[in-house]
Amino acid sequence: MIVGAKIMRRELGFTLTEIMVTLGVAGIVLVIGVPSLRSVMQTNQVVAHSNDFLSALSRARSEAVTKGFPVVVCRSLSNVCQTTTTYGWEQGWMIFVDANNNATFDSGEVIVDVHPSFEGKETLVGDTNVKAYISYSSDGVTRLIDGTSQTGTLTSSLCIGQKKNTIQIGTTGRARIQKISC
Repeated sequence: MIVGAKIMRRELGFTLTEIMVTLGVAGIVLVIGVPSLRSVMQTNQVVAHSNDFLSALSRARSEAVTKGFPVVVCRSLSNVCQTTTTYGWEQGWMIFVDANNNATFDSGEVIVDVHPSFEGKETLVGDTNVKAYISYSSDGVTRLIDGTSQTGTLTSSLCIGQKKNTIQIGTTGRARIQKISC
């Protein structure tokens, strides 16, 4: 038995200096990392939106060939095709079997799919032929309601680096994503 001896206890925890250094390093990492993370998130959002729209066009084309009727993809709010030019495709779209080939959803026609609006600030605007609707005939080719070929380009508003996505629809009805300069 030892009498009068001091027993040294080690205190557990961090010193103020250690905490301040750790917070400083964490702050530097956040300042460097957050802007690049935002850029990655925006890039993923643009790619996802382009792929969603490309998938919708592919589905419409497939449905037209399978069902033997025209199938239309139109800009839509609340299951109503929008023909006004006050907004683009970013507000959402619907796909429907267009039995009477007028590019307007009428009672009795079958809705194939409805897509909600994009999240974020991106817009997707089509040129003259694809501004309001895209119609696939039973042979899988895009045609305007007057029967002429429907080709066109839809352009995203957001730039990724120095490029932005466009969706181009060719004379055969095939759609593809192409990057153009901002």
